[in-house]
Amino acid sequence: MKKLLLTFLVLLFVNSFVFAAENTFATLVPSITEIMYAIDAQDKLIAVSTECNYPKDAEKKEKIGNTFYFNKERLLELSPDYLLTVEGSQFANFQITNKSKIKAVCYTMDSVNAVYDAILSVGRLTDRYDNAVKLVKKLSKDIDNTKPKRQQKILYIIQFNPIITIGNKSYLSDVIRKSGQINETDDLNEFYPAVSYEYLLTKKPDIIVVSFRNGYEKIQKLFPNTKIYFLSDGENSLINRPGPRINQAVRFFADL
Repeated sequence: MKKLLLTFLVLLFVNSFVFAAENTFATLVPSITEIMYAIDAQDKLIAVSTECNYPKDAEKKEKIGNTFYFNKERLLELSPDYLLTVEGSQFANFQITNKSKIKAVCYTMDSVNAVYDAILSVGRLTDRYDNAVKLVKKLSKDIDNTKPKRQQKILYIIQFNPIITIGNKSYLSDVIRKSGQINETDDLNEFYPAVSYEYLLTKKPDIIVVSFRNGYEKIQKLFPNTKIYFLSDGENSLINRPGPRINQAVRFFADL
């Protein structure tokens, strides 16, 4: 009887472990998709966002939408165990968990440390925690060892009309800070504030980093002697995605 009970408990434990290891996932943001690949959990990923293009293999995954719109019907058909997204996603307003077993996990990626926390969390959920710990240690070491040759004041502009920049609550502001450079709009206690041309004229940046070329002419007139660096598509995705390439984003600003 004791042997039978022991056998039953062993089988129960093994089956429970197998069930946990076979959890499936869908993501609505590229940065979390990148995390899944970086910790070798991509085999559990059955659907991704339409913006997921890195690494290249992510383009082969089924697309279900993004943080603003996603195909609810298809998501219910796929029925992953977890849907991973970020705060502010439309999923938060969609009570899918009342209709299915899908569990929503929303991350706040507003700092370098928050990215580390997200990596470790995804590692726990996917049974790749050891890989996640190794990745965080590597990223942390790389960032700690990153120093600029010369400290510069950086004015980062996300868009024009209206002008959107980065405040001290934003992820990008923390990346610039970690790079050893100075964010010229760090005095704004917001995430991504809209600012006026008059406000910009109070700044004296060494370099202006611009996400898009459209509408930059007026900035060029305001700062005729300041270098303007235009981000390529690849640099935009590298810098604006709070994921496992965050060390490269920090290095980018340090090397400007």
